Amino acid sequence: MDPNSTFGNASALCASLTPIWDANTDTCSRAVASVHLAIDYAVDPTSGAATIVAAIASVGFTSFVLPVVDTLINQEFSVVWSMQNETQPPRRKSGNPGYQIGAPLLFGTYLSSPALAVAQFPYDPAAPLLGGGFSLPRDALDPDPSDAAGVPACIENFTSPTAAGRVAVTFGEDALAGCTLYLSRGDLGPDGCAGVRARAEAVLTAGGRVGGAVDRVGKFGNANSTVVGDWVPVIVQELGDKSALNEAPGICTSVLTALDLQFITANLGSALNPQPAIVAARVLKTYAPLRHRCLSPADCRPASAAASTAATLAPQRFRLRASVAFLDLSAVPAPAAAIAAAAAGLPAFAPQAFYPPAPAILPNLPDDLFYPFSLPLASAPAGARSWSALALVSVLQMLVAALVMGGVLGF
Repeated sequence: MDPNSTFGNASALCASLTPIWDANTDTCSRAVASVHLAIDYAVDPTSGAATIVAAIASVGFTSFVLPVVDTLINQEFSVVWSMQNETQPPRRKSGNPGYQIGAPLLFGTYLSSPALAVAQFPYDPAAPLLGGGFSLPRDALDPDPSDAAGVPACIENFTSPTAAGRVAVTFGEDALAGCTLYLSRGDLGPDGCAGVRARAEAVLTAGGRVGGAVDRVGKFGNANSTVVGDWVPVIVQELGDKSALNEAPGICTSVLTALDLQFITANLGSALNPQPAIVAARVLKTYAPLRHRCLSPADCRPASAAASTAATLAPQRFRLRASVAFLDLSAVPAPAAAIAAAAAGLPAFAPQAFYPPAPAILPNLPDDLFYPFSLPLASAPAGARSWSALALVSVLQMLVAALVMGGVLGF
């Protein structure tokens, strides 16, 4: 198709590109395989009205032979909108509307003023591994040239364009990561515990983002920052004793040692076109003490002052752990449904139909319906007793008749 043509001329051109069937070779030519639209529009700064100024359609064709080719022919369709003279980068999406597997999670912070909204963290194309801020730590060499240790360890370069030392958290992909802190007995003393706690917190939470500033995650991949309902609150739970700040030589308590991100997802919308979404999110923060260990007798019982100084300065390794897990509620089949689907050759996680229980034949009657008939009849006149008995017999006959008719009619 001519890229300079308008839609009017394009429609006339497409009329001449009708599919061709060759009965001799069983070949279908000029079948549409893809249609991609690129639309440019401009916004009036005064009125805010949008106007389409240009449109380009790219159509791809293919040929296939029957019956060699499968009966299913994949086609691609897309629309890309571009605003002229746009000063801000377009808002990144991770799906439309459902999340795409492997796409970065959308996250932000809830705002109550001046209006209810979610301040979405910007996506930095120069640091794609950050995944928009949800990331896990890993061992890496510190890019700071002043650090001459030369061993992989936990580093704190969360704003680095290379995102070294971080593992991106992407939708639908479980991950287990961690990094190593090298701390000496002196670092774990009363003078250094505050710094150890702050460093472990910063490394695991990406500088306070995870479980801190980030308190919302996008429900869908195209969550709108101005619609609070498009965002799911992030629940933060703390395990262990965070308040026990007992500082003794060689021991630091209440240190963040593990961070677990948990997301519950489900397919929403039509069963024919399910859209993956996040329905719940939780961050588990585990606090535990770090203790200097006696790996050798010299570590805890030095023979001299020099040996004591060396043992105090010798670093030991302490591991920090982080994980992310996704639980898909749509992929939890009932045992009977899974067996039936496997016998029929269908996926075990296919959507299952729901059938409500059959209604009761007789309606639920009040408990005191027969209360008048249960009253003592000795004090009642003879005529009243006979009428009461007759009424009771009549009601019982009607109930029996209803049961018989229900069985005959198949209710």
